Amino acid sequence: MILGLRHTPVYSPDTGSGDGGASGSIETGATAAVETVKPTKPDGLADSFWDAEKGAVKFDDLTRTLGELTAIKETVEQRKAAVPEKPDGYKPELPKTFKAPQGIKIPELTADNPSFVKLREVAHKHGLPQEAVSDLVALKTELDLAELDAAGKAIDAEFAKLGDKAKERVSAVENWLKANASADEYPDLQQLVTKASVLGWLEKIAAKLNGGQIPTKQGETEPRKPAEQRWYPTMVKAS
Repeated sequence: MILGLRHTPVYSPDTGSGDGGASGSIETGATAAVETVKPTKPDGLADSFWDAEKGAVKFDDLTRTLGELTAIKETVEQRKAAVPEKPDGYKPELPKTFKAPQGIKIPELTADNPSFVKLREVAHKHGLPQEAVSDLVALKTELDLAELDAAGKAIDAEFAKLGDKAKERVSAVENWLKANASADEYPDLQQLVTKASVLGWLEKIAAKLNGGQIPTKQGETEPRKPAEQRWYPTMVKAS
């Protein structure tokens, strides 16, 4: 031993021995805390396409809805393409599938017809395609035919009240009206003959004015035209 130097023992942590019998240990490293982050709904995504419980996008629903919207968009674009640029671009035509009742000839509708002019203006305002306009023309035609049929049946019912001599009675009164009325008055007066009660009254007036007889002019009795020709000149029986 060298004088002036002191020996200090080296303690090993493995032996657990050291000065005063104390033991020690050295802990190295750190415990990292891992936090789980729950997914959130993307901005702009509708709630109906987000599964909050799973924290995931409902891709099946999203894909199906996108397909439906795409189909709607294509339909709208097709309808726009079928709309004329101006109202006068519509054609006054019936659908190719339209069939007139047997024995009825439908006159051709012209573009300057007041009803059609109004129809095409409204159709263009609401963006209707030509197909829709043709369907509306068909609807109007069907309504006119129904009105024509109802009027014809009503007139036939009135003539049935006149008995077996209905044709002769009507012709006699019409000839009397024609002989006593002006050319402008006669068409309006002739329409009165469609009612049995009015015709009977006219017979009485004519008889009183002519000594009890209804005057007729030989050779001037005209065959009675069908009701649809007298009431609806634009719709005639097909020959």
